[in-house]
Formats: sequence, C-alpha cells, structure tokens
Amino acid sequence: MEKAKCYIDKAIQLTKVINYSILKIDGNGEYLYIPDSDGTKLNIVTLGPIKEQISKVYSCAGEIYAKIDNENSSLKYYQIANYYNSFFKSEFDTQKKVTVFSFRRFNEYSLSDLINNTITVSPTTKMNDPFDSIINLWGDENILAGQCNEKKHIKPMCNSFNSYRIRSFCLGYGNSPTQNILMWSHYAGEHTGFCVKYKLSNHFIRQEENDKYEHMYLKKISYTNKKISILIPSIDSNLAFATKKRDWKYEKEVRLIVYNPNKTEMFYGIPLDEESEIDSIFLGYRCTNNVIDTIKNIFIQRRTKLPNFYKMVLDEKDIYNLKYVEIQ
Repeated sequence: MEKAKCYIDKAIQLTKVINYSILKIDGNGEYLYIPDSDGTKLNIVTLGPIKEQISKVYSCAGEIYAKIDNENSSLKYYQIANYYNSFFKSEFDTQKKVTVFSFRRFNEYSLSDLINNTITVSPTTKMNDPFDSIINLWGDENILAGQCNEKKHIKPMCNSFNSYRIRSFCLGYGNSPTQNILMWSHYAGEHTGFCVKYKLSNHFIRQEENDKYEHMYLKKISYTNKKISILIPSIDSNLAFATKKRDWKYEKEVRLIVYNPNKTEMFYGIPLDEESEIDSIFLGYRCTNNVIDTIKNIFIQRRTKLPNFYKMVLDEKDIYNLKYVEIQ
C-alpha cells in the first residue's frame, strides 16, 4: 500500500501538469487528442472524458489513503473526485438564461431568500420523499459494507457525499407552472404562500472549474417506473441526484445540484449573480393582504427593481383553471 501511495501521488501530480501544448481537446472540451507527427491527423486517446478520468484518479487516492489509515486525506481526495465527477452535460448548457419557478411557504426562511437575494440549498437527506435522492440509499455505510470486501474506505467515501446540496424548481413555458394546483397545495402552504419566478444566468447554473472544488449545475429530473437496484458497484450523478419515480412527474422538476466541500452548514444561501434576477412573484389564492404587503416591502426596502406581482384568483366558470391577475 505504501508503494501504491507513491504511484497515486505521482498520478495526482500528473493530472495537474498535463502539457496541453501537445494535446488537443474536442469541441465539447471532453476528449483528449494527440496530433500525428505530420500535424494533419489526430489520434483519440481512448481514456474517455477528461474530468471523468481525473475523478477516477482521486477516487483511487481516497481508497488508498483510507487503507493506510489516513482518513482525513482519504476524505479530501474523495471530495475532489466528487467535484470532478459533477461536470457532465446539462440540458441548459447553451442557454443564456433559464426561467424556473419556486413554490414557497410564507416563513422566515423563504423571506430570508428574498431579503438577501439568495437561493437556499438543502442537504439531500431533507427531501420529503425518503427515496430521493438515490445517493442516500446507495451511499449508506451498511449497504456498501455488505458489498465490499475491503471496508476502510467506506466511511470517508460516504462522508464525502455530505458536501452535496440541492434546490428544486419547476420548469415550464410562460407562467404555466403557476397553474399546477398540486404544487400550490404541497409546497406553498395550501395556497397561503407564494411562487417566485427566477431568471438564472448560465454562469449561475453552471460554474467554471476552480481550485476551491466548488461546483453547481442545473439538471432536469428523469422520471421512471423501471426497477432500480442500489446493489451496484458504482453510481453516476444522473441516477444519484436526478432520478425519481414517475409518480412525481407532475412537478416537472429541475434541480440545482451543488457540491461544496468548504461549507459545513446544513442549509446556506447562494447569492444570485448580477445577471440573475427575480422576475415575478405570484401570491397564492389564500394569501392575505398582510403577506402581500410584507413581501412587497422587502423589495421596496432593498431599493431594487420591483418584480411583477400577481395574485391567484378564482375562475368562477372553471374552478380548476387557476388564473392570476396583476396587482400594484
């Protein structure tokens, strides 16, 4: 294991000093190419996506350091592996801005996001569905212990998953998510809360590579009725964080997935960047005037651009057809 440690340390150094002057990267920045001697042809290095391979190096380092009883270094390397493994294609890579909706109860936490112009993210273990996210089931120490002959690396690897946070939104055209009667009932205090319409910049929903190993990206949820087993040797990010049972399809969920090993708080707010904004706020059908005034005053006191305000109202000729009217 000491010899393995020497080799993996050297491998980690090599990932940091790759001579990109002799390498070419494809249009998506995913695969390495080496020019032929005549400079006209390119041979593909059949290692696959660059960051995926770097992630495997750090994951291997995490296992090796755990086996030589260096749990702190093992955790650090597993965290870096998770960071590099979080760079995969999103459905929103080419969009300058993405419009998403967030249904909220009226309480100190939801108001805090409006006051501070932040989006609060939560641990993956705090979802209302115990089978979401699947990483919590697959990454259970007892589950993994039953599959692995060597067990020293299990604890630091599982602890590295604690750095993930998520925030759920609804995706839809125009203002269509506000007409989803179940979302108001389930997530907006039985229609007493509100819904925030965000316009998020591409930079906000997909951070560039950095030496702090912090990353976040927006991902559509995949809904399925297929049989899913957690008794598998590895799990990819789509299955781990962006897969739910088809029963939840009505939510049309998109998820902000955040990886930040430098944050230890269970909940924390991420400030919106200058290109992102709150476009509109929709007040629930049962929302009181006091609630409406409180939310409006937040923006007035911030001396910032007021979003559009709308109130959900009854359609007397079609009661299940949610409508809204603009309010001043």
